[in-house]
Amino acid sequence: MKITHAGLRLPEQKRGPHRSATPKDTHMKHSNIAALPQAHPFIHEGIVRLNPAQAGAVLRDHGYEKNRDVERAQKHVDVLTETMRRGLWLPRDQIAFADIGGRLIMVNGHHRMAAQAASGVDIEWSVVIYPCKSEADVAALYARFDTNVRKRTDENVMSAMGVSTILGVTPTIARAVWRAAPTLAINMVASKKDDDYLSRHIADDRLAVVQSYAPEAKAFQKAFANAHLKASKRMLSGSVTAVAMVTFRARPELAAPFWKGMAENDGLRRGDPRATLLQWLQDNSMRGLSAPTIYATVRAWNAFCEGKELTIIRMASTPLRIAGTSYVVSL
Repeated sequence: MKITHAGLRLPEQKRGPHRSATPKDTHMKHSNIAALPQAHPFIHEGIVRLNPAQAGAVLRDHGYEKNRDVERAQKHVDVLTETMRRGLWLPRDQIAFADIGGRLIMVNGHHRMAAQAASGVDIEWSVVIYPCKSEADVAALYARFDTNVRKRTDENVMSAMGVSTILGVTPTIARAVWRAAPTLAINMVASKKDDDYLSRHIADDRLAVVQSYAPEAKAFQKAFANAHLKASKRMLSGSVTAVAMVTFRARPELAAPFWKGMAENDGLRRGDPRATLLQWLQDNSMRGLSAPTIYATVRAWNAFCEGKELTIIRMASTPLRIAGTSYVVSL
């Protein structure tokens, strides 16, 4: 989905972010531990400051055959790279090597080395080296790192950052606005082609977007004061909430009855755009950021603003302006 105004973009197609000059992955097809060079002198246990060239050398000369392919996780590497470039990376994060006969094999830190090599930034690492007697020991060590590392969920990040407290709303509303943030963040990283992906994964960016919509989040919560459970659940996806934030900012006097009426769903008559949108959401339940869901929500909002009935929501290729705003969306 396309948008012609900076500030809200609907997903057009899945595109990878701008590709940095990330070194090619050294994903080895056969065991070649015996062929690995002796450890570089700059790699030792303790605090080690690496420059990008050294990070590239680590990736090239001490990669492990079982490491996951960087090419398959390019977006993740790009996010790490961007974080490093902005100075947001915390120093002394741990990377680990297995030592088998003086030859070092990186068993934890593969993607981070690829990111640093592309970042152009010097970074301090906490290096740990584990002695191993055999290739089986190396494999067991690698597996332990691979299975014990668990990615933080949105809930973990939101809780740690205190998003609900910062916004002054319930965790339920905070979660909805957090999910909407990538759609609202098109200008957050102007140099990237896939800004919504970056804002989704760089917590500082996402929090900044969420904070900027604190008044709208509170107004949205007020509309849910007497919400019908089934209706409210369908309204709290990132897609619908993104439109809610924009409408509360542009036309609060109309946004309040629109969203309150939907949330309560107290005898909405047939033809009421709010009732029609609720039915559409029930029939086309989609999680996350969905272009059709945003388009359908805008259709209902526009009809409501114009005082028109709406009995069915059809998708169309015609660009659609969000009433009261300068945003124009299209499928």
